[in-house]
Amino acid sequence: MPEPFPPDIENAAYDWTARLLGVLERVLRLRIRLNGDPGVMEAGDIYVFNHFARVETFIPPYLIHRHTGAHCRTVAAAELVRSTGPLGRYLAALGAVPNDQEGLLAFLAAEVIRGHRVVVFPEGGMVKDRRVLDEGGRYRVYSRTTRERRKHHTGAAVLALAVAAFRRAVRQAEARGETGRIEAWAERLSLPSPGALLADSQRPTMIVPANITFYPMRVSENLLEWAAHRFVHGLSPRLAEELRIEGNLLLRDTDMDVRLAPPIQVEALLTPWDRALARIAATDPEGPEDFLGRGAGIGRLWGRRRRRLSLRIRDRYMVAMYQAVTVNLCHLASRIVQRWVEEGETEVPVDRLHRALYRAIKAVQAEPDVYRHESVDHPDEYAGLLGGSCPGLETFTTTASAAGLIERDEGSYRFSGKLCQEFGLDEIRLENPVAVYANEVAPLPGVRRAVDTALAALDRPDPFGWLRARFDDEERLYALDRASFCRPDTDEITRVEGIKAQGEPYLMVPAEPRMPAVLLVHGFTASPAELRPFGERLLSLGYPVLGIRLRGHGTSPWDLRERTWEEWLGSVRRGFEALREAWDRVAVVGFSAGGLLALRLAAERPRELDRVAAVAAPVRVRDRGMRLVPLVHGANVVAHTLGAPDLMRFHRSSPEHPEINYIHVPVKALYELGRLIDDTLGRLGDVACPVLLVQGSEDPTVDPESGEILYEHIPVRDKALVLIPSDRHGILREDIGDTQGRVIRFLGG
Repeated sequence: MPEPFPPDIENAAYDWTARLLGVLERVLRLRIRLNGDPGVMEAGDIYVFNHFARVETFIPPYLIHRHTGAHCRTVAAAELVRSTGPLGRYLAALGAVPNDQEGLLAFLAAEVIRGHRVVVFPEGGMVKDRRVLDEGGRYRVYSRTTRERRKHHTGAAVLALAVAAFRRAVRQAEARGETGRIEAWAERLSLPSPGALLADSQRPTMIVPANITFYPMRVSENLLEWAAHRFVHGLSPRLAEELRIEGNLLLRDTDMDVRLAPPIQVEALLTPWDRALARIAATDPEGPEDFLGRGAGIGRLWGRRRRRLSLRIRDRYMVAMYQAVTVNLCHLASRIVQRWVEEGETEVPVDRLHRALYRAIKAVQAEPDVYRHESVDHPDEYAGLLGGSCPGLETFTTTASAAGLIERDEGSYRFSGKLCQEFGLDEIRLENPVAVYANEVAPLPGVRRAVDTALAALDRPDPFGWLRARFDDEERLYALDRASFCRPDTDEITRVEGIKAQGEPYLMVPAEPRMPAVLLVHGFTASPAELRPFGERLLSLGYPVLGIRLRGHGTSPWDLRERTWEEWLGSVRRGFEALREAWDRVAVVGFSAGGLLALRLAAERPRELDRVAAVAAPVRVRDRGMRLVPLVHGANVVAHTLGAPDLMRFHRSSPEHPEINYIHVPVKALYELGRLIDDTLGRLGDVACPVLLVQGSEDPTVDPESGEILYEHIPVRDKALVLIPSDRHGILREDIGDTQGRVIRFLGG
């Protein structure tokens, strides 16, 4: 058996890696996220990763060590590990071994038994084009050596079979009482005791397929590339390309999603015949390496069977590895563009690409076997597509434009002929990143279906499909916000708040809708539940109704503390635009702060806005403490800047409906309410649609003069102010003085 390859693994190399990545994460916003069952990391023996960048040589060992405490042996390119430079010495200290080392599999098998983990890249090198399927849909990668596409390596499978067979031999020796043999094995493997070998033999042999997905990929110059050109003369084109791509991955805000697929238990794939062959083939094994040779007789028969098994295992982990891609916005955009180019399109309207991408995102969310990056999972990241503003799309188009692939003018995207050209392995990431993205998700049927669905939706009248898609975003936001603010530091607040009425948005469409559709906007600190009874009454009369949720509401006071009035207005805009997908006329009914938001939306004069009803909208409030809010908020800001606790985070209130409204009102939210009042008053002169204002005469929360002030500032002739005799604030929910009837008659106007 070969001696362990020098040098030994050094803890200092892992510590240095942790410090380096910590700096990159804190300073340069590199985000390394481990997805999947954490228990898989502990159970694994051999990890198979896709290989796109050199950074993958050291990141998997670091993650495995961080989560399990185990050291790793990584099979790496020989020229890297044997290099006498700093990188070669560092990788060797981290546990890397050259891929052409004699006796490599035997050494790795022994290392697994010793408790180390092994990281293998079965593609056999960096697959820079991400092209892993040939024209027949079979898994193949390009080989630099043969200059043709070949199958993936089976080394990880062969290694796992040898380890599994040796572990079984140890268990059998223990069952037969062969303590001398066990002691000899333990000594030869440099284990601390025979007990350590027996403990290892009880482990099932696990191969863990894993995938690293980067988002986004950029092709712009970076500091690492600049420094290399400045200090290294004669930089090769291949190295220059790698510095350009990987420098951006490390030195700019990049998401590095590491996803663990379900492990493959090797023993579960062996038949009784396989186990018998392995046992007979190595009748007197000295170590796991004896299960690697072909031998003669039975040994040759086992070698053939092992070959078939290794191909079967290889195919399983390759499929799992590629199915673990974390799909992002650039993947979907690239597949859409690629489809259009294949169909001969050279130019598409801007809105057509945006809507196609949005529908592809919604379709991929419905695919249960597709892992999604937040750029296609969180509406905050992609909802702006339909409004023409989406940072993820801008990153994609900027990269594609820099590569000379896509050009945008005022009204369209134009596709370059470069999108159809073939590029070499060391050129394609720079010359055609669109193809790289598209290739990466080519093995995923769910992505192909999503793109097909999206493109079909563009040319098929489907107004309710668009409405449902937009409403699904609101439901998704509610679930995400609720989950985000269920933290330990909110427990006391949550306990005092008690159980609230469900805060999710609702969409109610009658069998035979009448016009207009109605958007209901609830009040400050409440939730859509506040106006649901009124919404159900409207539904019974034939009105389609969407009860929108203002961000920060219906979840936790901590959530509300993080929001601005602009985000509340954004919720109202999205609700209005959702209804506008299916109806030509949309009315907005807002209560309290929701009434202000309805008027603020009207000031933007959106198409299809039919009319606005604002009930108990505040301009002046009864609570004189509101005058102190800017001062307290300013003190909180200063305290936060100095690292001190807030002077006052929450104001304790006594709402009329504590089952709906927050009891703890963030000072920050009160400050935002004041900003909303000021901004809305300044924009009322732009309101052009019919307006109904309803105000309680003795409202304990909102000064009744608010209605008069709003009425005076709204310039339209078709306006009305109704004063309801009431000493309650919630006149719309409670239908005091036939408030609901007055609004309904206005809607039918």
